[in-house]
Amino acid sequence: DFFYKKWDKLHCLNSDGQSAMICYGLATLVDPLIAAKLLKVAKLAMLKESLEKTKVSKKKPQRPPVHSQEELVKALRSPDDDVYAEAMASLRTQQQQLDFLDKLSDEDIMTFAKRAQSNFLFLEPWIKAGRVDRVRKDVIGAPLRRKAEFEGRALAYFARQNRLAQRGLPKGKIKTSPDSKKMDYDELEFYDKKGKSRGFVQYEYDKDNAELFIHAREVPIEDAGRGIQNALFKEVLKRNPKTKTITSHYVKSNRMAVDKALRLGLDCVEAIKKTPAYRVAAKHGFKKVVQAYCGSSDNLPKATFGK
Repeated sequence: DFFYKKWDKLHCLNSDGQSAMICYGLATLVDPLIAAKLLKVAKLAMLKESLEKTKVSKKKPQRPPVHSQEELVKALRSPDDDVYAEAMASLRTQQQQLDFLDKLSDEDIMTFAKRAQSNFLFLEPWIKAGRVDRVRKDVIGAPLRRKAEFEGRALAYFARQNRLAQRGLPKGKIKTSPDSKKMDYDELEFYDKKGKSRGFVQYEYDKDNAELFIHAREVPIEDAGRGIQNALFKEVLKRNPKTKTITSHYVKSNRMAVDKALRLGLDCVEAIKKTPAYRVAAKHGFKKVVQAYCGSSDNLPKATFGK
C-alpha cells in the first residue's frame, strides 16, 4: 500500500510506457525492490501501448463519400485538379461511373472529354461498356488530334484485351457493301455468321497507275486486334492484284502511333513505320514508304507504300 501511494503521487502508475521507465530509472537509485515493481509497471504500460497501436493500424482507411451528381458536376467544372480528382475517386464502381457520365449534359461531356485526356482511366468505364459513341460524337468539335487520341486509346485498350483473351478472327465472310453502288468508290464489309457487319474498308483503284487509295477503314472498337482489318486488306489486294502503291490517311490508333513516334524524336518516315497500317501493308509486300506526311494539328498524317 505504501509503495502504491508513494509512487502514484509521482504519477508513475497508470502512466505511459516512457514515463514509467523514467520512474523505474529513478527507483533503481533508491530501492531495488521498488525498482523491480516499477519495471513490471513500465513493461505492462508499453505492452498496452503496443496493442493500442496495432488496433489503430488494423482499422480500414475510410473511403471518400460518394458525391451527389450536383457535387460531381461542380467538381468537373472546377479549375482545381485536386478537387476534380477527389470527386472522380469517390466513384468506386463501374456502374457509379457510368451513371455519372450518362447524366452529364453535352457541354459537361465536352469538358469531361477534354479533362480526361490527361488521365485515360476516367474514360475507361465507358470504353469497357462499349459506350463510346457519345464521347466520340461530342469530341468531334474538338481538334482532330484530341479525337484521334481518344479513339486511338480506346482501340489500344480493346486490342490488348482481345489479345489477352486470345480472341482471333471471328467466323464470317467479306462481301461488297450494298452501299457501293451509291458511292464513287468501292466498299467491302466483314459480316459475322449472324450477318452483322464487323468492319469495312472504302477504297478506290486507279487502273492506269495501279494505285490503290484507301479512303476509310473501321472496325468496331471492341473488335480491335482481332485481324478483321488485315482480312479486309487482303481481300482488297486479291481483287486488285496489280496494285503497285497504296495511299491512305491515318486516324485513330495509326494517328496515335505517329504522334508517339514523333515525340520520341523519330523522323516522319520512321514514325509511319510504327503504325499498325504499315505493319499490315508490309505483311503483303508493301514495305517501301514512297511518300510520308505526318500531319499538323488540323490535318491527318498520310503515306504512300510501295513494293
